[in-house]
Amino acid sequence: MVVLTLGGGLGNQMFQYAFARKVQQLTQDDVLKFTGYHLKGTGNSEKMLFNLNIVPGITFCDKKEQQEVERVQERALKKMHYYKVLSRYIKGAAPWRIRLLSKRGIYTTYSLYNEQKYEVPDCRVKYIEGAYQTYTYWEDMIPQIKNELKVKTKPSEANRLLMEEMQSCESVCVHVRRGDYLAPEFAHLNVCDQDYYMEAMQKMKAQKPDAVFYIFTNNHKEVEWIKENYDFSGFEVRYVDLDNPDYEELRLMYHCKNFIISNSTYSWWGQFLSDNPHKIVMAPSVWNREMNADGIYMPDWQVIKVK
Repeated sequence: MVVLTLGGGLGNQMFQYAFARKVQQLTQDDVLKFTGYHLKGTGNSEKMLFNLNIVPGITFCDKKEQQEVERVQERALKKMHYYKVLSRYIKGAAPWRIRLLSKRGIYTTYSLYNEQKYEVPDCRVKYIEGAYQTYTYWEDMIPQIKNELKVKTKPSEANRLLMEEMQSCESVCVHVRRGDYLAPEFAHLNVCDQDYYMEAMQKMKAQKPDAVFYIFTNNHKEVEWIKENYDFSGFEVRYVDLDNPDYEELRLMYHCKNFIISNSTYSWWGQFLSDNPHKIVMAPSVWNREMNADGIYMPDWQVIKVK
């Protein structure tokens, strides 16, 4: 059995799910369970993935399974504390402790992702907790992951019409991430300013003269703020303001033909799930000011320098 601890919003959970599917492939485990250990008090966050085409049969751990998971968590925390202390004295111990934990069925990360290989354990329960924000873990499974993480629910009529419109023009998804990124504790993520979007849009228009820019942001309030504070004169701009749930907005994103993304896993998946083989993707040169995020960048992206 593979047990995945979900955490964060939809984009983060999609990376976690993709890694769990890779672990299933490696261990030949048929059973995948979720636990919402990090989702308490976050509304419908624990239900987000079930609007996608994820493999059938996944459920949340029952009480008995949750107790077993908690024992694994406790064991993991003790081992991680021991290895953390050890790593103060042994150079290169951090990657080593990650591999050792995985050999015991505990998969974790000390950053957004790990570069080293994980071991394949032979224990009954494999427990996963971490960010795993790189496609390189499951690069050999890309067609499968893309299929499983497409939205499966029927779109509303308004969304269906907008998708048709996006497919009929040289549409560009522009994701302006605001909301939580504006809080002081997330200052290290607040990297995409107006200069970034202006430069990216200018470069996109130079390559796609008929570009139509669809602005995606957190909610209606942020749409109004962008209208008042960003100068998009010279560009054909349309605002996506349909009060959609996250998964519905994601589907609209990946129906665009090109992408100007923010440093957000949400718009990362928007560009990744696109079926356009000739898409142009532009991204900021900085993803996270505090952690190495090189693994999230894809080789065909055009990177725009930010301060």
